[in-house]
Amino acid sequence: MAIARVLPGRDNRPLEHAGDTGVSPLSRPARQTGMPMTTSAHITGFDHLVILVKDLESAQRRYSQLGFRLSPRNRHPQSSTANHVAVFQRDYLELLTVTQADALNQPLADLLEQGGDGLRMLALGSADAEAAKAHLQAQAIDAFGPFALSRKGPGAQGGEVELLFNVLLPQAVGAPLEAQLFFCQHLTPERVYQADAPAHPNSALGVRAITVPVADLQPVESRLRALAGGDAYRRQDDALELNTGSAPLRFVATAHWPHGQASGLVSFDSADLDATRDWLRSANIAFEELGEAIRIAADDAHNVVLEFQAS
Repeated sequence: MAIARVLPGRDNRPLEHAGDTGVSPLSRPARQTGMPMTTSAHITGFDHLVILVKDLESAQRRYSQLGFRLSPRNRHPQSSTANHVAVFQRDYLELLTVTQADALNQPLADLLEQGGDGLRMLALGSADAEAAKAHLQAQAIDAFGPFALSRKGPGAQGGEVELLFNVLLPQAVGAPLEAQLFFCQHLTPERVYQADAPAHPNSALGVRAITVPVADLQPVESRLRALAGGDAYRRQDDALELNTGSAPLRFVATAHWPHGQASGLVSFDSADLDATRDWLRSANIAFEELGEAIRIAADDAHNVVLEFQAS
């Protein structure tokens, strides 16, 4: 496969559902992965990825240059964190920072201090966070939550609306990256996913797949088996793959990870690869051509390798 480098010129109790007027984002048709695996009953799809950053303004500028249409700065009043999000058709990307360390977010602050910027958390969709917790408890997995989070977002008719979530952490947030799977239950999905939302300048439609390096696959496999069941993942040589029902999550042994110290690789579906190329060139973003894919180095995306492929 030829490769060419291109250089262009605080009440945290879980909330009840805030309305049934919208359609759950995870009831939308999922991409068919062709994986001979079933999905877990309590996992309703891949929900979003979290890129932890020390300097949120710098990350916002960079990801805007990369062609993602980001929300205005939001804050989670319950957890003293702030974010910008890029919402796609069925999932989203979150740039997250800690504004003030406290008892709730201290593990996040520690993780950011120790590991720096990068892909640190992966959210699995849940229709019922309490039921997901019961499943975890049956598997002897400690869990924190579910607890309520909220933030503001743009309303379909203008102005701001409140977005509500329940979050369940299967273990301490500060655990190794390979354990950073958690559950997110949207209580107001119709306010997050709006059919008439403007397109992203880089033509991104959504997350196609995510790959993260792990030091030891064995504990990851044990955790996937407990979280999702043995039929929801598969192991092939030096990699594991979890079938979420939408974007697959892949875990690769670090010995076979070709991206150095990068925290992960996120692949996006592109509506138009030519338009993606044009945007990156206009923004002076260096990228590589790898067959039918476009790749951006981790150094240019806060320690995350980004990839675009035709949808």
